[in-house]
Amino acid sequence: MKNLKLGTLFGVEVNAHWSVLLMALLVAFSLGGDINFAIKLFVGFSVAVMVLSVITIHEFGHILAAKHFNIKTNNVTLTLLGGCANMENVPEDPWKEFWITFWGPFTHILMLIPAVLLQKLFNNDQTSVGFAVIKLFITLNIGLFIFNLIPALPMDGGRILRAKLMLLYKNHKKATIHACYVSAACLIAMFVIGIVKFSQYPTLTLLSCFIGVVTLTEFIAAKNKPEPDPDSHLKTRSITWRF
Repeated sequence: MKNLKLGTLFGVEVNAHWSVLLMALLVAFSLGGDINFAIKLFVGFSVAVMVLSVITIHEFGHILAAKHFNIKTNNVTLTLLGGCANMENVPEDPWKEFWITFWGPFTHILMLIPAVLLQKLFNNDQTSVGFAVIKLFITLNIGLFIFNLIPALPMDGGRILRAKLMLLYKNHKKATIHACYVSAACLIAMFVIGIVKFSQYPTLTLLSCFIGVVTLTEFIAAKNKPEPDPDSHLKTRSITWRF
């Protein structure tokens, strides 16, 4: 199924994958009580819009940082499991990878500051809709900030880890392979937690499998990559920056 084009921002095309509809349905079906399904569906779509808006801002943290380094982003696609920014001509430079990665999670901090201030305005009426929306927004940003810093490729924590390993090894291939080993340990832990705590984290097992496939792809690509020559730091590559 073809992606839906939502528009263009800072010269970058923003698309939505059909799977984002599942996000609204999952939220709707997770709501208990004797609530009209139409209301549940409305709440589901409202939450989905909030989540996708936060993910879009996160992705543009990466995109604008990349633009600072004259790195072009072709498009960004929003999916059920996050966002994918398709960048090209990214140098295998640890500091550039670090700063491009850093600005994704940091957007959550920037969003939290005004949200926390707004929440204080509703302290006298914690049953209001406004308070509930802001509380959800704050919880969402804290959760995404922590989750993204898990050191598992292709997530931001994994990319930051690889940048640090590149500084240590001076070798992109070796840094990627070692980062994949750490990723595997993290993903196994996520998978087990998802099984044991299924009632609390029903999507964690699925998410760990999805991330595991991408991690395996990165590992195979690194294994098949020829050893760098003395001028390897000048070479560039095309990547997909994932949320």
